[in-house]
Amino acid sequence: MATTPGLAPQWYNDQLIQGTATTVPVSVGSTTASIDAVLQSDGQISGTVSGASAGPLSGICVTAYPLASTGSLPIVAATGSSGYTLADLVPGQYTVRFSTGCGALGYATQWWKDAASHSAATVVTVGPSQEVSGISATLSKSG
Repeated sequence: MATTPGLAPQWYNDQLIQGTATTVPVSVGSTTASIDAVLQSDGQISGTVSGASAGPLSGICVTAYPLASTGSLPIVAATGSSGYTLADLVPGQYTVRFSTGCGALGYATQWWKDAASHSAATVVTVGPSQEVSGISATLSKSG
């Protein structure tokens, strides 16, 4: 299934994954009519990352990992002084990880919401055309 950046992919009949899509019967020599779709925009996750005793941190990697087999890959953004936005997220459920590696060093990895591991992370649900804001973290120094 080809996707267009900024538009959430879907299968027929408004389904996010192929396994739940409605089968369309097709016969040789005839046209199957009215197999239409209205695509919606992808979703977003945004927030800020700060240090325990500092203001906003720049250069922290923020990664959204999809939970379901939507065919989408993890999306990564680097924080700036005004935070981050993870854009072009296929609607679904994600866990979010905050880690060094995008410029900032010396901070412990953390999952949202104050979790130490992927399995303990709070799930973020993103709908079509939705921005889920406030997915923020305060990171402690590693070491």
